[in-house]
Amino acid sequence: MLLKTSIVISIIIILLLSPLESICQVAKISPEKPKWDDKIEVIYDPTAESAKFLPGDEIYTVYFVYFANSSEKRWAKMRKDEEVFKYQMTVEEDIAFLTFYFITLEDWDRNVSVSAMVYRRDGFPARGAYLNKMTSPFLDEKYLEFFKKELELYADNYAAYRDKWFVQGAFEPDTLENVVKQDIALLKQQVKDESVDLLYSLSNGYMILGEEEKSRNILRKMVDKHPQSFYTGQAFDSYEYQAFSKQIKGEGPEEVEKMKLELIKKSLESRYSREKSLYLARQEKTPITLVEAICESWLKDEPDHPKPYFSLATAYSKRKKKLNRAAELIDRAINLLLQGKLRLYEDVSGTRTKMELPLYYQVSSDIQFQLGNYGKALADIKTAKSMQEEPRPEYHIREATIWQKAGSFQKAEQAYLEALRLGSEEAKDFLKAIYMKRHENLDGFEEYIARRTETLKPESSEEKEKAPDFEVVTLDGKKLRLSDLKGKAVVLNFWFIGCAPCRVEIPGLNNLTEEFKEKDVVFIAFALDKEKNLKSFLQETPFKYQIVPNAGKIADQFRVRAYPTHIIINKEGRVEFRLMGGSENRHEQLRPLIVDVLK
Repeated sequence: MLLKTSIVISIIIILLLSPLESICQVAKISPEKPKWDDKIEVIYDPTAESAKFLPGDEIYTVYFVYFANSSEKRWAKMRKDEEVFKYQMTVEEDIAFLTFYFITLEDWDRNVSVSAMVYRRDGFPARGAYLNKMTSPFLDEKYLEFFKKELELYADNYAAYRDKWFVQGAFEPDTLENVVKQDIALLKQQVKDESVDLLYSLSNGYMILGEEEKSRNILRKMVDKHPQSFYTGQAFDSYEYQAFSKQIKGEGPEEVEKMKLELIKKSLESRYSREKSLYLARQEKTPITLVEAICESWLKDEPDHPKPYFSLATAYSKRKKKLNRAAELIDRAINLLLQGKLRLYEDVSGTRTKMELPLYYQVSSDIQFQLGNYGKALADIKTAKSMQEEPRPEYHIREATIWQKAGSFQKAEQAYLEALRLGSEEAKDFLKAIYMKRHENLDGFEEYIARRTETLKPESSEEKEKAPDFEVVTLDGKKLRLSDLKGKAVVLNFWFIGCAPCRVEIPGLNNLTEEFKEKDVVFIAFALDKEKNLKSFLQETPFKYQIVPNAGKIADQFRVRAYPTHIIINKEGRVEFRLMGGSENRHEQLRPLIVDVLK
């Protein structure tokens, strides 16, 4: 079963947990069926055979609190009591569901979590309890049973329809549109009011059906009538995800962008506005006062959260304002991230911390460069490069501009060449300017580029990670063993049907297989989905990679935590490049990397 995902448009972070049998041996919640006002105790036993953590560790619980119409993420340091760790809390009124995870500031016990439905004082499940049972912590195949039970108790909990559609899209995608049509027709016939949870579900349903304008009109109502509601922010996120998935562009999404800004201005301290603060920071047209209003209140509320410091530092850097303040903010953000504090707020697995740390150092480098502190700027961008698993030509361009500003054109040239090797056309323009400055003409420039890139020496293959061997059978019955593919470039794609970024990149990836069909390149796509679902999906959406179903274990072997992920293996069987995230232009980024591996 799949854990409910945390979505960023171009990438999906997904946590795959082990079966609940191992969970119960290590952690428990008491009472198992808590009611409002009960004091509950959560216990983690580090002496249990399958526990990851040790008795001397500092253990935290990061837990999700689901209410009838919203949710919160909280954390607490657990108290050591003889051989076990404990955390106690009182169940507040209106809580519907609780899920607890267990971490240190360096790691998490990915095989352990505990969840509980919450009951009213009279013993009936709270509003939203069965709804959350559908999706927390796993997407549950019994979702229809829980959906019916929720509506039997709370017939007006229309948000249940959106969650039902979400889970059905994962388990039964072929029937989703018909079910959504039937449900919307029923709701329009039976429901006359326009409650926020009804609007939330309808907005999502219309996007599933491809009726973007109807969805957009509902968002307009939600901004006007319910700007403070948790569901309004969720509806905007859902619209953006579906628009990206269906590649809807133009007037509709542009209007929604304006509405989104209006919503943020009406709810500066909402979770939605805080989640969008980095997006606003990167948009230079957004008034700096808006980003300041969001982030300053946020860092007062959560002074150990790295994100408000990072967002505000980014905003100042992009606008070249208050750079000394920006330098203080980014230093604080980096220190908090290094201490593992992001795990307490939005990164149970540590995946985001690892992904974002290089970005923090990049922003620090940008700020120091603008301040004229070239030594610090250079040190920060080198740190970013050393931490970054993915090829990021922009880091090499930043390094080159620092060297260039410092007057070292040869070192700048080398860094630009490395960026060019990784596919940056921008680097070629910079190299042309340096060549012109040094030679006073462009005679022989193309020959120079060809010669220098051919002799550019990347990191020694022996220093790279050896790819784990695998033996699999593709959908069409072909056996593949990685060790048999030595001497060829091997391009691996990790994906699943329900991942919009995975689907969006498929047409470009198909073009890539055509481009390299005469070369020694093997393209393999490892899907999390079952064979039956894949065959049905591929009838509508051809994918020219060799498809391997049920590939969760292979994904674990390659330490995949975000989808889609591409891994390029060189001719010696070592991991040369790793890229996370997907877009319609992903093939453009892959092309130069494959060419490089084939040299």
